[in-house]
Amino acid sequence: MRNERVMWLKSKPKNRRLKREHLLEVKASSQQRRNARWRVATMVASVSIGMLGFVAVFWLGGAWLVNRLVYHNEAFSITRIDIETDGVIPIEQIRKWAGVKKNDNLMALDLPNIKRNLELVPLIREAAVERILPRTLKLRVMERVPIAQVHALEPRLDGEGDDVVIYYLDEKGYVMMRPDKWFPGAKAWRSVDALPVICGIDASELHPGWAVGSPRIRFALELLQAFEDSPMYPYVYLVRIDVYAPQVIKVITHQGSEVTLMPDKWDKQFFRWRLIHDKGAEQGNTIATLDLSVSNNLPVRWVEASSVPPVNSKPPRINRVKRKNV
Repeated sequence: MRNERVMWLKSKPKNRRLKREHLLEVKASSQQRRNARWRVATMVASVSIGMLGFVAVFWLGGAWLVNRLVYHNEAFSITRIDIETDGVIPIEQIRKWAGVKKNDNLMALDLPNIKRNLELVPLIREAAVERILPRTLKLRVMERVPIAQVHALEPRLDGEGDDVVIYYLDEKGYVMMRPDKWFPGAKAWRSVDALPVICGIDASELHPGWAVGSPRIRFALELLQAFEDSPMYPYVYLVRIDVYAPQVIKVITHQGSEVTLMPDKWDKQFFRWRLIHDKGAEQGNTIATLDLSVSNNLPVRWVEASSVPPVNSKPPRINRVKRKNV
């Protein structure tokens, strides 16, 4: 028993020493792994920083090279601005709206921005901008063409209102002022005074440069466009379109005929109008009033054809004439 106790006492220090050695080996192994991870992380960071630096130098160098060889290269300085329009706007005015001038760098121009600036002008329907290397800028402008005058009440000091022309409308309903009122040096549209007049519109519904939103005005514009392809077009022309009533449209022809229409199914109504017109012509009469807004038993009143002006007094349309300047 005593020998066993002695042996146990002797073996205890030996086991502690082995345990300490094992702990030291574990700590050494963990430290090595941490050192290895740190070396890998340092290497990855160094490579990443090097790549970023290379990309930055490449990017800045490329930007400098592009600026030097393209955007600040006198070989691309504009020497010719080719401008063409199909309307009445002065060429110099278009140049000012485009914001370009000779000796500007052709490659540095923002073509979409130039196009947008031109199309923001109420009188311009569409614009095209093109580079022609090495030194030419080409501008093409398609102007809006009015198809109707707008008469609206202009208030007076006495509380009443005068029925005056203040705006014009194109086929899409965009509101325009006369070009000669819009900017100095412009010409007015030819034959503009002979355009049909749309009446019954509140001036607050009209905003220059914006399309009208009123359904009544939209119907009037649709009627005008449909009328040009109708069987009645060779015989009469429209001088006035009243949109006072919410459900019907009344048109007045150059002969003084008053015709009431529904804002729908234009072809059918124009065909019926032509049949009645021809029936009256056979009897030497002309329509005084006609209501096409009803389906059956159309009410019509006649006058003698000899008392109305002939159709050969129809005014000419506003034609587009291309003008070019370099």
